[in-house]
Amino acid sequence: MIEFIKNLSVGELMFYGGILGAGLCVIAMIVGIPLTNLGKKQVKNKIDNGLITDEKSKIFVILVVVAILLIVGGMIITVLTVRNNSTQTVAESEKISIGQKFLLDFEYDKAVAEFIGIIETEPKNVDAYMGLASAYIGLDDKEKAIEILEKGFAETGDEKIKKKLDELKKVEEMTTTTPEVTTTSLETTVEETTTPEETTVATTIAPKETTTVATTAPKKPKTERKDNKDGSYLIHEYDANGTLIKRTYYNVDGTLNFIQDYNEKGDTAKLCYYNADGTLKNYNIYEYSANMHIIKHYKSDGTLNYDWINETDSNGKLIKGHYRKADGTIDWTHEYDSNGRAVRENHYNADGTIKYYYIYEYDSDGKLIKSTAYDAKGNVL
Repeated sequence: MIEFIKNLSVGELMFYGGILGAGLCVIAMIVGIPLTNLGKKQVKNKIDNGLITDEKSKIFVILVVVAILLIVGGMIITVLTVRNNSTQTVAESEKISIGQKFLLDFEYDKAVAEFIGIIETEPKNVDAYMGLASAYIGLDDKEKAIEILEKGFAETGDEKIKKKLDELKKVEEMTTTTPEVTTTSLETTVEETTTPEETTVATTIAPKETTTVATTAPKKPKTERKDNKDGSYLIHEYDANGTLIKRTYYNVDGTLNFIQDYNEKGDTAKLCYYNADGTLKNYNIYEYSANMHIIKHYKSDGTLNYDWINETDSNGKLIKGHYRKADGTIDWTHEYDSNGRAVRENHYNADGTIKYYYIYEYDSDGKLIKSTAYDAKGNVL
């Protein structure tokens, strides 16, 4: 019972207190019912004898008023608390989506900042811990990813976090051996004989050293493999001119993760993500123009999900980014400083008005140190 009371909010305490008070009033009313059946003379005699007093009537009225106030106050506080928690839940859900968007676009630093902000306000958010760990893995910081997963499991006890943590620890303990690339020499070595006679003969009859004139062989496409420390690996494919045309990423268990195709300028043209069973999960198409870079995100069936539009200045520096829904409405935007860092993130209502926004702050080294959310009127959320 004590533990139950400790876990109650202020609103709940007031509400239950009011109910208890109302119960006492009901008991008092039940006890007082017989008084209504007494005649005036009998009531007067009871008052004269001290059995009924005006003070008791006043106390009864006060108890009724207090009980009503407690019940109403508790209900109001509880409703406000639930409403506030609901608003926070929606905001955190949107932040999770933003963090996952950063992961898809390989913007791991921004994903780290987004997920850290969620964990600070919602320390039991399982998705935030999983997303933050993935961001650190993307930054090749496995130790930090393990640290975050350990913290997440301690806070939530979630088995999904535990499973990911165990897998990462197991991979970290594995010794990854990078296969050596051996080259076959075209030179022929003539072994020396052990007897002087044979040596003399060998010296006499040894063929003249011939010089092989290297001819320019036609270039051929090539493939390279890069092994990561965690056991995953990448396959790079080059054309005959040595230009990277495709990059394929495989998970630790050998399953396909993504395939990235490049155009003739070396820019990403298409990026496809795959499920564990090898089926297509979703994909991005990249389009480029003078001052604009568009990423169109499609579902596996080819339906447009959303697109991300990056605007650049005449020098190619990023100045603004737009997240546009499939219906053409802008959902949120990013504004960047002269160093290409996101300094403001705006979220919009369906009519195009500001819903809320974030302000990002950096230290002298360019590291994100603070993220603050504001409502449309500029009040801190």
